[in-house]
Amino acid sequence: NYSLTESQVKIVIDQIKEAAEEFESDILVTTSRRTSVRVENLLIRELKRYPRCPLLIIANRSQVPEAVGGILGLSDILVVSGDSVSMISEAASSGKDTIVFTVKKRKGIFLGPRKHDVFIENLNDEGYIVACDPLKVGRLIHDVAKHKVKTKTLNDRPILLDAVREIL
Repeated sequence: NYSLTESQVKIVIDQIKEAAEEFESDILVTTSRRTSVRVENLLIRELKRYPRCPLLIIANRSQVPEAVGGILGLSDILVVSGDSVSMISEAASSGKDTIVFTVKKRKGIFLGPRKHDVFIENLNDEGYIVACDPLKVGRLIHDVAKHKVKTKTLNDRPILLDAVREIL
């Protein structure tokens, strides 16, 4: 139901590169198996030889099972596209500040809010992520790095343990 376009990714990558230069930071990137070839090629053009990007994994070309866990563990700030509920959940659960940029909805007859949108909106409202338009990613990276914005860690473990206790 969502489309991650080259233009959206280009906007975000430019801002991430700018922030990497400003804060003298590295960029660690992985795509998903659902990432389009066009977006993969854009990332390769923009980041493969970029000195501040020591890790670029194109999931459709090389399978690295530990990639996401490694990136989540090594990163201070996570920037995630808004098209994957599972990746948003993993990032929000990592204990790292998480920025989620919105992606375009595919055109269709359903005009109301989708579960996906409600999920992102709820996590944003509750402070687990900061959701934004792709044009605002750079500003948010800056604010997070300067400790003006902080996200909470999504932790459902206590809720699950209570539910299991009730069952037992």
